[in-house]
Amino acid sequence: LVGYKFIETALEGDNPQPVVLKDWTAEERQARAKPDFIYSVSHELKTPLTSIRAHAETLLMGRAGSAETTADYLKTIVSESERLTRLVDSVLEFSRIEQGRKTYHLQATRLDDVVRSAAKTMEYPLAQLGFTLTIASDGTAPILLADPGALTQAILNLLGNAMKYSGEARHIELRTGTRDGEAFVDVVDHGIGITPDDQSRIFGRFLRVQSKETA
Repeated sequence: LVGYKFIETALEGDNPQPVVLKDWTAEERQARAKPDFIYSVSHELKTPLTSIRAHAETLLMGRAGSAETTADYLKTIVSESERLTRLVDSVLEFSRIEQGRKTYHLQATRLDDVVRSAAKTMEYPLAQLGFTLTIASDGTAPILLADPGALTQAILNLLGNAMKYSGEARHIELRTGTRDGEAFVDVVDHGIGITPDDQSRIFGRFLRVQSKETA
């Protein structure tokens, strides 16, 4: 159903003036989706905070047991803190992009280096959840004019989604190279996927596909 909002109407004598109409359907959808976006962000922030607190309290009470377990707990705290930082950075970046204040620093960037850097960042979180990550390059090693930080963040976001929606599968693939004259990065998981009906909507603002995993 397409809706319209009256912006201006005017009648002067026997000469009706054009009615200016505005399609508010897209705006209405975005407005309705914002609360879901806020809930999603809040939920994502709560998860690492809960983990940090639980591990810190265990250490504080002296219940870690061995030095090895203590070291594992500390690694988890550091890893979850880094995850929390990435989430906050993502929200701030999104805000800057929405406001048109995002500045990109373009430079010659080796795509393979960015992919390996992102994989290294996610190494411990992946291992914690039992994931294996395979990196495959077609050997072309493309060099891009890009912002390496923004590109790394995009890959980290995709890896995070792959981990979250992998279901019982525990293998993720990173593929990089050149295809049809363009550089590419594929993040491939073997999880729940996205229904054909939702695939055409995935780039909508604030969109969150409904499923038991996103409930």
